[in-house]
Amino acid sequence: MDNRFRRFPGWRLSFLSCIAVMAAFAGGCGDGGSLAELDWDQWDSPSAEYRPWVRWWWPGNDVDDQELQREVALLAANGFGGAEVNSMSAALDWEPDEAEVARRFDWGSELFWSRVRLAAEAAQANGIMLDLTVGSGWPSGGPHVTIDDSMRTLLWSEFPVTGPKSVTIEIGEPPKDPFYEVAALAEGIGEPMARWLPEGCTTVEVLAARKIGGIRNPDVWDLTDQVNLDDESVTVLTASLKPDGKLTWDAPAGDWLIVAFHSCPDGQFVHLNAYAEPKEAFVFDHFDVDQVVRGAEVLAGQDAGLGDLYGTAIRGLFVDSFEMSTERFFPADFLQKFQEMRGYDVRPWLPAVVAPGADNYVFDGAGIANKCPFVFGEMDGRIARDYQKTVSDLFIDRYIGTSTTWASARGMKFRIQPYGLHIDSIRAAGVASVPETEQLYGGGSELSLKVMASGAHLYGRNVVSAESLVSAGRDYMSTPTKIRAWLDKLYTSGVNQAVYHGFPFKTGLDKYGETDWHAFSSPYSGLGTYSENISEANPFWPFIDTINRYAARVQYMLRQGTPRADVLVYYPYLGIPASIMSLRDHQETLFKGQFGDENPRGQEGMLEMAQGLFGGFNPSDSTWWMGAVWPVMQAVENLGYTWEWINDDALASAQVVDGRLVVGDASYGSVVVMRAPWMEKAAAQNLAAMAADGLPVVVVGDAPAVQPGFHDYEAGDAAVDAAFDALSGLPNAASVPVVETPSTVENGNPQLFTADGLAAALMTAGLRSAFDISSRGATVRTIARDMGDARIWFIRNPSDQDQEVQVTPDVDCGGGVVADAMEGWVAPLNLQAGGMFTVAIPAWTSRFVICGMPAPADLKSRAGLAPLSGELHDVLTLDGWSLLVEGDDVVDGAYGSTENALGDWRDVEALKHCSSQGLYQATFTSGFEFLWDVPTEERTALYIDLGIVHGAAAVSINGSGPYEVISEPYRLDVTQYLMSGENEISVVLVPALRNRLVGLGLAKDPTAAQFDKKGDTIVATGLVGPVTLETIVGRW
Repeated sequence: MDNRFRRFPGWRLSFLSCIAVMAAFAGGCGDGGSLAELDWDQWDSPSAEYRPWVRWWWPGNDVDDQELQREVALLAANGFGGAEVNSMSAALDWEPDEAEVARRFDWGSELFWSRVRLAAEAAQANGIMLDLTVGSGWPSGGPHVTIDDSMRTLLWSEFPVTGPKSVTIEIGEPPKDPFYEVAALAEGIGEPMARWLPEGCTTVEVLAARKIGGIRNPDVWDLTDQVNLDDESVTVLTASLKPDGKLTWDAPAGDWLIVAFHSCPDGQFVHLNAYAEPKEAFVFDHFDVDQVVRGAEVLAGQDAGLGDLYGTAIRGLFVDSFEMSTERFFPADFLQKFQEMRGYDVRPWLPAVVAPGADNYVFDGAGIANKCPFVFGEMDGRIARDYQKTVSDLFIDRYIGTSTTWASARGMKFRIQPYGLHIDSIRAAGVASVPETEQLYGGGSELSLKVMASGAHLYGRNVVSAESLVSAGRDYMSTPTKIRAWLDKLYTSGVNQAVYHGFPFKTGLDKYGETDWHAFSSPYSGLGTYSENISEANPFWPFIDTINRYAARVQYMLRQGTPRADVLVYYPYLGIPASIMSLRDHQETLFKGQFGDENPRGQEGMLEMAQGLFGGFNPSDSTWWMGAVWPVMQAVENLGYTWEWINDDALASAQVVDGRLVVGDASYGSVVVMRAPWMEKAAAQNLAAMAADGLPVVVVGDAPAVQPGFHDYEAGDAAVDAAFDALSGLPNAASVPVVETPSTVENGNPQLFTADGLAAALMTAGLRSAFDISSRGATVRTIARDMGDARIWFIRNPSDQDQEVQVTPDVDCGGGVVADAMEGWVAPLNLQAGGMFTVAIPAWTSRFVICGMPAPADLKSRAGLAPLSGELHDVLTLDGWSLLVEGDDVVDGAYGSTENALGDWRDVEALKHCSSQGLYQATFTSGFEFLWDVPTEERTALYIDLGIVHGAAAVSINGSGPYEVISEPYRLDVTQYLMSGENEISVVLVPALRNRLVGLGLAKDPTAAQFDKKGDTIVATGLVGPVTLETIVGRW
């Protein structure tokens, strides 16, 4: 079998313009998106620019024109604002016939581009837009890229010498790096990662240094052995290297190492590409501006003549996260640029920067234990940081900056996920037109999500998008409640544009089973699968328009005004550590996509394989640091504090206005420095100056006393130390001690420190939460938008318990409103003494609180839709339920029950692997005749509350209905449908598809092979209840 077909989605890896819909993803004319007041018509029916998008997967070019047009119309009709075209070869038949091969591996042909044009024109006709993924697969590259134009990596070789004597050494090629051995193993199981190309290597530098300790381990898999070198003995021998690769040197007495450094092609494959010859495609050099521009011209369709669609039907370009397998980035002019940027020659120090996998996403994601193979001394870390900072600056300026400029010049946006490599991701987010985060990388932790949003806010980008609803191993598990909870997590993390992952092209081929082809879950995926399938194959598709309207309302609101947060936490590291996802004791809602009692592990096999080869889980310091920061910030979030990250660059340029830190249009109440190991001099000095001007600053643990870089470090360290010393005695500065806790590496989550009292310290420094929550025990997450004297807050409940939170805001909320974006109601706030009010937030839901701006003119009628705010008179539990389920996934074809019908289907053997719809029925006598005598103006209300529901429901009462009840709270206003006396109720339960697919997989159905061996991953299904009739007298 040709291995190129066995391809798994492995690690997962102008004024007029502003008026038009082509301003999608912008919050009005201009990037700021501010409005004097809210447009309640947008709330009722959000326009396309605020609606969710979807990642639209094509199986290469094996698509049909008519189906493309149908799918565009389908997306538009179901509340989507656009689609990102992503054509690749993923999870497709491993043994296609020749005709299918020709159709599939045809990306970039004239026919392919004609279909892109067809889809774009169809989108324009339907009032939506498209983005184009730059090329097929990722990282960006293609068959137009030669080896010489591909990414370069820095490798090394060593030659021990004992002097005194004259030696002649043939430098030759570097030895095969261990990563390339891993790549060879991975290719054998269908995951081509990189090829070993030593013939393309060039020796760029040769050094000699005296060896003063350490032993090299012959075990190739041990990446932690180190040899100690005397930095004062380093001699640069490059000039002595002959054209034939031989080097002659008179070695002084003692033990020496000659170390050669080689610039090599990194050999990375373009993952999952659909080019005619997939393995001939190289990733283009992202540090070479000419290659970046050429890549855009070829891979974004300019050469194919699509330029007339740019900025209209084609809104922009998209680049996925950087799963780079480069060992150490080494652009052609790196040594020169390093000296210009960092102020010293790095060549004598190169041994200190070649840690295995330093720039390789596999090492970061798996948390592989590695150390630099050479040690000079305590300055090594500074030099390595300088190397990485230079990589960061060059990558951001040359790749992201160039791409953004290229797209902008053609009327387009450049949307990118600028992480997966060790760069200043916060600054990178601010350079892109639209920065994007995702719910897969880093386990979808808020710690990661907030990095992109923080960068956008600090650098003036109003739209932050997210690859949404994605996690490893949780395909077909997502109910509408989970989807809403997942989206809400994004929104309180600063995202205001969801891009669902994803919508697959419908092939109509039986070999892909009843769900059809999916780029990350098909019988040709192996066991490595990813959620979610937002298409007609999903049983919840009939409700997607409702979900999308909810998302669009939230996204409209969160693009109004400007960002505002209480706290900025200083982020000292470069990059976002992917290995956050391996923190096994990390407590966070929807971490790695886990919801409710779903199997907590998801899918981690590939990571564990890499960890096993290289000695277990041992991630970077940044991972442990973020894991320790998390519980500290959770505690203050529960009190209503909002927070984001800030980097050195933004901290160095910020200013204080009226006691708040201001960067651009964004405003922040304080800065927290939490046990940071360092801070750049300019940032520390400006922080001290802002504190002197009244900005509240809190230092948790020891203050940083050093700069991270090597150049002029003694003066820099003294300046940083002095800056933090200057905080002492300021009334607006406070400190919080930390408590050291034992390291439990075997647990995968050592708590390096804990810190109580941050909220008290913030109060001491003069900062009270702008949305001060006095309800102790509350668990909520909040984000704010500032509109001058007005404020918008979005609050989510990330728990399975209803919550009521008492809030005292920092603005006058007289005339303020509370709103629910799912049901659409808007109601007045009920202010209490001191401006306090209470917000009721049911489990897994959210609310808006809006103060300081005009309420809707029709507020009374809008408030009439609001639920439960009056006095609860009585509750009747509805018993006597029957259940009928029929389908080919039910044992014996049908299951009926008239006793104890409410419950989890997993506990019923006949329904264990069933995803067919279930019909529940019951009758009851209301017993509340007195309610019909209550005056109408008191707005008597009766609700059916379904209690716990695993799935979505459609409810009928006395022949009226069905009415959608698809997510928490599973509650329906039935006032106008109930009768005095006997009533009939029926509930149709729509389950997730997961359990059926697992059953098929366990039964060895070849079209569900990806679900074999996953019997422990079935999900809760059914109407559990209790179902109650709730009687309310008096509402808003």
